[in-house]
Amino acid sequence: MVKPMQKKIRIVIIDDEPEAIRQLAFELNRAGNIEIAATSTNPLLVTQILQDTTPDILFLDVQMPQKNGIEVLKEIGSSISGFSVVMVTAYNDFMLDAFRNEAFDYLLKPVTSEDLNSLITRYHEKRLEYFDQTKVDSLVNHLKRKIRIPAVTETWFFSPEEILYFMADGKYTSIYQVNGDTLVTSINLGAVEELLPQGFFCRICKSAIVNLGYLKKIDRRKKCCTLSAGNEEIELPLSKIYTCNLDQLM
Repeated sequence: MVKPMQKKIRIVIIDDEPEAIRQLAFELNRAGNIEIAATSTNPLLVTQILQDTTPDILFLDVQMPQKNGIEVLKEIGSSISGFSVVMVTAYNDFMLDAFRNEAFDYLLKPVTSEDLNSLITRYHEKRLEYFDQTKVDSLVNHLKRKIRIPAVTETWFFSPEEILYFMADGKYTSIYQVNGDTLVTSINLGAVEELLPQGFFCRICKSAIVNLGYLKKIDRRKKCCTLSAGNEEIELPLSKIYTCNLDQLM
């Protein structure tokens, strides 16, 4: 008896990097029985795309400049359902624990064919859970842990995504924010490092700590790395002694 052919899995991919979309779509098509219903580099269009395409699985990048993946899920709300969400992220440890706790599936960049084959198998076995707004709310609460930075007469609180990088300034530390503002705290960089959540930040040299979510490029020949936030790119020195830490986190 011939088994009926499985219905193609309709996929939507949202990622601000066109090359990441191309690579993911290529690997998905290699897995077979896949239909790429839509792709976009603009997270602001997600709601409309989902309404127009009714996908089976949404592949959603976590860190995007206009709106991150968590914010996108919050915006979708309870009005759209009946699909599974797979978060695609360069983060590890802390962020992945949050996804696991709230039953979101996830893939680490760079995505491999083995990762996708395993995920597609789980989908056919009905082991990928449908999007659920209550899971989003719980995930957001899990990630709302603020970074507490003391100053001389006050204390500042930041969400990890608000900070681009930290730079040592003698006994002080400058905090460079994504919105362009800079603050200076009266504690040194080593003390700041101890206050940071694991998986979000990495020390790249004696004088700088960067937010991994904004890391665009590592140039070992020039001994530097590039951060990208919006239309701004910043090049910072990379010390060989810290390169292995960066490799492990990425």
